[in-house]
Amino acid sequence: MASWAELEAERPDLIEKQFERLNPDVQRTMEAASVAGVDFATAAVAAVTDSDVLKLEELCADLARRFHFLQPGVGCELPSGEVTTRHAFTHALYQDVLYRRVGAARRAKLHQAIGEWMETAYGDGAVAVAAELAMHFEQARDYQRAARYLQQAAENAIVRCANREAFALATRAIELVRKLPQSAERNRQELHLQITLGIAQIAVRGYATPIAGEIFQYARELCRPFG
Repeated sequence: MASWAELEAERPDLIEKQFERLNPDVQRTMEAASVAGVDFATAAVAAVTDSDVLKLEELCADLARRFHFLQPGVGCELPSGEVTTRHAFTHALYQDVLYRRVGAARRAKLHQAIGEWMETAYGDGAVAVAAELAMHFEQARDYQRAARYLQQAAENAIVRCANREAFALATRAIELVRKLPQSAERNRQELHLQITLGIAQIAVRGYATPIAGEIFQYARELCRPFG
């Protein structure tokens, strides 16, 4: 009898075999859904695959009912006023297997398209999903946007008193900003991030921590060109 570990190792292969039975167009659509996340809005997937949203909702309902790839959908209204359905993969492993099937270039293009769709759909409410937007734009190699949303996610974390999380988010944002070409705008963006980093460090370790002093000293150097 196979061990539990052996059965777990076989599950991706079983999922692949199940998935291969689907129509190729359905396969590509669900691969795009996996890029959107473990749970996704059908409107987002329809937008980035040029699909009819009503037909896609029917497809997702069928996949949930007959193949159990997805959980039954839940209706929701986006900040833009658009009504859509949210579905979730039955298990994160389903999403992971499909995501790995997507080629690197197509994956980056889908992440970019989903991020841009979210910006439009959420409008001013994009602040609330900043971490998700940052992930999509980072995967798309749009580092400027990714860093901007990581900054917002760090500020959101500070408001929640999740200061260690804020420190990690701001640190990652600085790493991305430093991938950008040298410019005044890049330095200005890093300046704001260094200040956020320092605030989070003080909240975790107190005002006397030497690291916070170093962060703010560096921020001061970044300020000089801006007067």
